Amino acid sequence: MFTASWCGPCHRMRSVMFKKENISLLLRKYNLILLDVDSQPGSDLQRIYCEDSAVPQFIVMDKEQNVLRKMRGATDSESEFAEFLRSGIEEIRPGLPAVQDIISQEEMEILTGDDFKAATSRLKAKWSFGVGIGGHISNMPVSSRSLFAEERASALDSTQLNYRGVKPGGSISALVRYTFYKSTIETGLLFMSAGGRDIRTKQSFDSYYIGVPVDFHFGIWDNLKFGAGISAMYMVKDVAKNRFDAGLRLKLIWDASPFCISAGWQRGLVNILGAESPLRANNNHFFVNFAFYFN
Repeated sequence: MFTASWCGPCHRMRSVMFKKENISLLLRKYNLILLDVDSQPGSDLQRIYCEDSAVPQFIVMDKEQNVLRKMRGATDSESEFAEFLRSGIEEIRPGLPAVQDIISQEEMEILTGDDFKAATSRLKAKWSFGVGIGGHISNMPVSSRSLFAEERASALDSTQLNYRGVKPGGSISALVRYTFYKSTIETGLLFMSAGGRDIRTKQSFDSYYIGVPVDFHFGIWDNLKFGAGISAMYMVKDVAKNRFDAGLRLKLIWDASPFCISAGWQRGLVNILGAESPLRANNNHFFVNFAFYFN
């Protein structure tokens, strides 16, 4: 219920209509949250769920926050309001009482500030699983030897910096994320091709990684989010003794669930190739990823 302290019809609904025996029994089958539109959380949700700023307004939602029923304004008709509540119960769980266990309240109260955040966090918290496909450009900006030189006739040749070119690659991923309030923790399994390109010989250095990224996303504006995290990677191709790396990830996300588009940068923080490898290089990846999530 969207309400306000100055709203006479809101007070009439709560003090008269809600106390009618039939209505009271129906309301007990819901988790009733009263949101003051003069508070920040109340006004924010009013803009999302209501067509205008009129109060009172009633929104029936399921556990996944899908809007099932709406009613605008107060009513003096007990049968009209009872029918609205019954239709919501049948929509949530046909033939069964709509008893939910997300938020338990002994009494109705207006939720604001930290109380609202705590309740809404529990209401919105959910797991979802997804699959992703992406493309990126990677490079190896520092190298100590020419990987493809069959003969290294001089020390100069062995120390020349060659791998400054960029190389396109791709990725596929299986993802899992946990959403709470306006934030998300995401992890999964990533398979990625990467490498560099010798600017002198035009030959490419190919590598393949299996990675486990762990990212934290938080809302910036509307569906736009910022993400930051780390990634543990393992090089599949047998070109080095030390095949492990850890990286820093930064990205922007347009999260229009169930679809999600992200673009960002990943930087390897450890020299992924071992000391005895013909190539020693850090790695950069500039990526775009498309994902689809299943709730």
